[in-house]
Amino acid sequence: MGLFDSVGDFFDPAGFTSDFGDVVSTIADPMDLFGSRAGALSDKQADSYQRELKAQKTMYRQARRDQKPWMEAGQEAIGTLGDMTREGAGEYQKSPYYDFRLEEGLKGIDRRASATGGYNSGARIKERMRFGQDSASQDYQSFMDRYYKSLTPYQSMAGVGQTSAGSIGQMGTATAGGVTNSMLSQGQTQGSQYVNQANNISNLGNQASYGAGMYGGLSVVGGGSNMNTPDFVA
Repeated sequence: MGLFDSVGDFFDPAGFTSDFGDVVSTIADPMDLFGSRAGALSDKQADSYQRELKAQKTMYRQARRDQKPWMEAGQEAIGTLGDMTREGAGEYQKSPYYDFRLEEGLKGIDRRASATGGYNSGARIKERMRFGQDSASQDYQSFMDRYYKSLTPYQSMAGVGQTSAGSIGQMGTATAGGVTNSMLSQGQTQGSQYVNQANNISNLGNQASYGAGMYGGLSVVGGGSNMNTPDFVA
């Protein structure tokens, strides 16, 4: 009696309590398990990504609400600043102390000329003219300085609005980047899950194929087929 005959007696198909269909069914059950687990994991991750996206949008909207008053104030300041710039400084108006300063300056010139005997001289007249021109020029410069200073508060507020608008733009860019990264991460994670699930199913399929081959081979041996027995085990 050959070795294969002994093996055939031990692995007699009549003694098997389940057929190959049961074996395949047993191996196929984990496939459903992998699928259900992957689906549950995918749902949890999808919920997590949705919560993350919602949080990012909420923070962005809150930031917009916080910056909105400053941006609106800046926009209003820009409008006022534009009107004031178009109108210009307007007609020159002498400062309240101009007349007093001019009068006192001319009195001083007259007193010095009288003290030196040059009250009726041309030098006194030239000095009075030069002092009057200088006083007028200085007062006009003061007038323009007052105009430019009146623009400063609106310029500052417009700058605040510009900064707020820039901050909102940066937050919008950051939020868009975060949303994009979250979507890419979600896609990569889901892709990895599909690949892993496919690999698991492939491995189970290989195991099923191997089991089917073993089952068929043992059935042939146990059934006493005409398969040639190798000489070295006969």
